[in-house]
Amino acid sequence: MPITVPSRTDKVNHDEISTTCLAREDMGCFLRWCWAALRWDIVPDDAGIEWLRVPDEYRDRLGGCEAIPVAGGDAAGAAASELPQPASWQDVLRMLGSVDQVAHATPTHQPGSVHELTPRLFDAYSVDGGRVMLGGCSLEVQPLLRSTGLVVCDDNSQPLQLVHRFSTVEGQPVDPRLVSSLHLDQLSPLSRPAGVPSVDLATWLATGRRQLAETHLEKAVEPLLVTVVWCKFLRCKLTFEIGETRADLPFSSWAQWLADGEISPPPFRCPHTGRESFHVVLDDDGVMTVAEAIAECEHTGRRVVETSLAVCDLTGQRVLRSLLVPCPVTGQQLMADHRIACTMCAQQVSPKAISGGKCLACQSLRAAGGNDPRLGSVLERYPKLRQWSSWRMSETEKAWILRASSVFRRLLVVVDRHSLDPLHLAERSLLSSRWSPVPADRWDQHLTP
Repeated sequence: MPITVPSRTDKVNHDEISTTCLAREDMGCFLRWCWAALRWDIVPDDAGIEWLRVPDEYRDRLGGCEAIPVAGGDAAGAAASELPQPASWQDVLRMLGSVDQVAHATPTHQPGSVHELTPRLFDAYSVDGGRVMLGGCSLEVQPLLRSTGLVVCDDNSQPLQLVHRFSTVEGQPVDPRLVSSLHLDQLSPLSRPAGVPSVDLATWLATGRRQLAETHLEKAVEPLLVTVVWCKFLRCKLTFEIGETRADLPFSSWAQWLADGEISPPPFRCPHTGRESFHVVLDDDGVMTVAEAIAECEHTGRRVVETSLAVCDLTGQRVLRSLLVPCPVTGQQLMADHRIACTMCAQQVSPKAISGGKCLACQSLRAAGGNDPRLGSVLERYPKLRQWSSWRMSETEKAWILRASSVFRRLLVVVDRHSLDPLHLAERSLLSSRWSPVPADRWDQHLTP
C-alpha cells in the first residue's frame, strides 16, 4: 500500500541522512538494541554479567568466540579474559553486515490502540442533538526501511560513525520531515509480524542495502543492518447520527500525526452545498448538513439547507423552492399563491405578466395560416375545429392559445403544447368583449369529430 508523505511545496533534500557517532558506551547500547531486534539470546552469568550467545554461523567472523560480553566494560573484559574475543568492537559491528535477515522495530511512542485516538477524533466535532461515533476503524501497520551502515574510517582512533537512510519498501527515499514526525529516531525492537512472507523480507533486505550503496559520502559506507519499521496508519469511518439520520465521513492518516495534533480529522462536508464545518446539524427537512449551510425561508420561517431556497421574482424574498412555480408567460419564479388567473386563457400568471385582466400572451395573438405546424397538429387532433376560420395564435411555456371566428361567434382553445390535451375552452359573441368559459362537459361539442 502506498506511503503517504506530507504534501508541502518547499524543496526537500531526499538525500539527507541521519548520522550517529558512537562512543564506547553508545556502541554497547546500539549493539544491545540490534541483538534484541534480531532476537538473539542475551543471558547473564553467575556474576551478573550479560553475554550475547553468538550464533554458530557468525562465530568465524569473530575469531571463533562463542559469547560476547554485552556491556563491554572492564569487569566484562576481565571475566572474558579466558575466552576468545573479537579484535575490536568494529568487528562486532561488521558482523551485522553478514546477517541475512532484517530486524523489526516500531516507533517507541506511537499510539497503541484506536482508543487512544478517539478523543482527538470526536472532540473535533459539535453535533447538535446527536453524536459522532466510529462506524469502522483499524490501525494498520505500514513498513518503512531504516538502513544502517558503518562509515569506514582510516584512523581507528576516531569514533565509530553510523549512517541511517530511510526509504519505503519500494526503495523511494522518505521525506526527512516524515521521519521526524513519526519519531523514527526512537525505535523499540519488535517480533516479526505474522503473515509477512519471507520473500518480501528478502526483497526488503536487498532494497535497504542498495540504499546504503547509493549513499553519497566522502567515505565508504559498509552495510550493517536493515530494519523494518512498522508504523501505524489509521483508517476509519466517522458516523454522524442525529435522530434516525446518519452520514459517514472517511478519514485516514498516520496515527502518530493524529496523536501529536499535527493533523485533524476532516470537516463534515454538506453534500448539497459543498460547505465544510465541524458543526453538524439537521435542518427542518431532516437533511444532515453544517450550521453554516442553514438558511431561513422568509415566508414560512423553516430552517433548511440554503440550496433548498430560491428568490421569488415577484417579492424578492428567499423562500422554499417547493413554494415557487414558473410563470408560463415570463418564466419567472414566484410563489404559487401570488399568481393571478388570466380572464381570457385562464392560465395562472405573474401579476407582472397581466394587464387589464389579460396576460401578455393573450394580448399578442398573431394570425396563423394553414402552413403553421402548430395549428396543423391541433386541427389534425381535433378535426371538428376545421369549421372555424381566421385563426390567431400565441404560446406560453405551457400552452398554445388559439382563437378562431365564425360569422357570429368566437372560440378560444387552450391546449397543452406537448400533449395537445385541452386545458381551457371559452367563447363569446362577436359583439361582446367578455369570454365565457365552456363547461368541461360541453368540450366534446367543439373537439370531437
